[in-house]
Amino acid sequence: MSIKRQVTDIADQFDKEYLNAENRKELDYWAPLSQMVAECQEARDRWSITQNELANRMGTKQSVISRFENMDGRLPNYDFIARMSQALGYAPAMSLYGDYTVTVPARLHDIVAAMAIAQGMSPRRYVEVKLEHMLVQLEHGIFSDTRTERTVKEPEVSQGQLSKVDFGSETQTIGAGKNALPDPNGKEGSQSLEVEDWELATA
Repeated sequence: MSIKRQVTDIADQFDKEYLNAENRKELDYWAPLSQMVAECQEARDRWSITQNELANRMGTKQSVISRFENMDGRLPNYDFIARMSQALGYAPAMSLYGDYTVTVPARLHDIVAAMAIAQGMSPRRYVEVKLEHMLVQLEHGIFSDTRTERTVKEPEVSQGQLSKVDFGSETQTIGAGKNALPDPNGKEGSQSLEVEDWELATA
């Protein structure tokens, strides 16, 4: 079973147990750390990064990474988490509003990155804007699967085939597959999306 499937199964099982649990405060306490461990394993699997290689990037020892992934030993501090996130090619994030934070699944990172760049945003900001827009529509009871009003035409991309973004009259070529995201391994030609002179087509 792949790490991605394991992460999904663990998350689903945890949520079911959480809803029926009497010790929710204790579960809430450990949930962020458990998620970070799962994300570390998932990212290492995606980028083929060993514990030893990750440790070298962070300036620590392989045994420290092993203890972290096994949740064995002292709790990691913020500096450790931030350095790990950056060593894996991402930006760290923390929030006190844990009940209202979500993480985009890794399998959708490429698509979100393409959409964000197309609209001149960071992936984080793009997700925030989209989520807020959807919630406002729900609040006003006007949300539907078919959107009749669009001020910006979304790029037409499909998962696993991220090679071109179509804006009607303009088509731009971008990186494909995992190359659409920064490659922590630093392989040439796969560190960033190659997108220039985006022109958003209005509806």
